[in-house]
Amino acid sequence: MKRTLILLLVLVAMAMCYYFLVVKKDAQPNSSIQIDDREFVVENEEDIHVITIKSQGYPLVHLSRSEDIWLLNQRYKASENVVDNMLSVLTEMRLNYIPPKSQMEMIQKSIENVGMEIKTYDKDGNILSDFIMAGNTNKEDGTYCIKRDASQPYVMSMPVVEGGLRNYFNMELIAMRDKTMVELDVNKIKLIKVDYPKDITNSYQIRKDGRSYIFEPRGVQFKSSGTFSDNIIQSYVRDFNVLKAEYISTDNPARDTIKNRLAFAEILIQMEDNRQFKMDFFPDQDIYDRTVNTVSIENLGRVDRYFVDTSWGEFYTVQHRLISKWLRTPKHFLSR
Repeated sequence: MKRTLILLLVLVAMAMCYYFLVVKKDAQPNSSIQIDDREFVVENEEDIHVITIKSQGYPLVHLSRSEDIWLLNQRYKASENVVDNMLSVLTEMRLNYIPPKSQMEMIQKSIENVGMEIKTYDKDGNILSDFIMAGNTNKEDGTYCIKRDASQPYVMSMPVVEGGLRNYFNMELIAMRDKTMVELDVNKIKLIKVDYPKDITNSYQIRKDGRSYIFEPRGVQFKSSGTFSDNIIQSYVRDFNVLKAEYISTDNPARDTIKNRLAFAEILIQMEDNRQFKMDFFPDQDIYDRTVNTVSIENLGRVDRYFVDTSWGEFYTVQHRLISKWLRTPKHFLSR
C-alpha cells in the first residue's frame, strides 16, 4: 500500500514536470520574451522632439519640434492634428496580445513588405524609441509592431479607440502639411486690395493711415452718398488673421489650365514690412461646367469652393463659407 502510494506520487510529480516543461512551453511560446522587447512606447510626450518615418519605397519623413510648432522635413509647417495623433500613439499604445507562433511567417512577410521604420528622438538627439510598424491584423483590432533587432512581434492598439495604427503614420507628405494659407498679424497689415476682374465696379482697397483705415472704391462707376463705417472696416481687416484651406492642391494636374483663366477675384495683402501675399480665386463651378462663368459677386450662390493660386507658389482648394468674409462689395462698408 505504502509502496503504491509512493509510486503514485512519483507519477504525479513526473506528470507535473512534463506539463510545465513541455505542454505549457508549447502553449505559451512567448514565455521567454524579454521585457525590453516591448519597450518602444515613449513614456513622456514632451520628451519627443523628432519623429522619423521610413516607409518601403518612399523617402524619409522627418518631423521636428520647433518651439510651439512642428516642421515637416524642415521646410513646411506640419499639421497639428496629424502630429498630435502620432504623439498619442507613440506614448499611449498598449499591448493588445502576443501573436502565436503560427503567425510568425505571415508577420515577417508583412514586416518586409509594408513595414515602416519609426524612430523618436529627444532634444539632444538621443533615441527614445526605435521599432517597425507592420500591417494591421486581419480583424483590424491592432497592428503588428516589433522593436528593432528583437525577435518577438506584438499586436499593439490604442486604449478605447478601435482599429489599427498604420493610418496615423502611413500617409502622403502633402496630407501631413498644415493647411493654413495665411496667418497674419492684422495690426501690421498696410494694404488690402480686392479686385474683381469681371466686375470692376465692385472692386476696392483698404489702406492703413496711421491708426485708422481709408476705404477706396476702385470702380469709377461706384457712386454713393453715404459714408464708410470705420467699425465695419476694422472688423473686416480683423478677418484676415487666418485662412485655412480644405486641400493643398499644388500637385493638381489641372493647375496650369486653371490659373491661365481669368480669375473671379484677386486679393493682395501688403504688410508694413512690404511683404505681399497675392491670391487668385477661381470658382469650382466655372472649372467643372463650361457653360458657367461667374462674373459678379451677386452670382456666388452656387459656388461651394474655389481653386486658389498664390504668389508663394502653392495651389489650394478653399470652401466658400470660409472665404466669403473676404469677398465683399463697397456697399457692405457703408454706415448702416
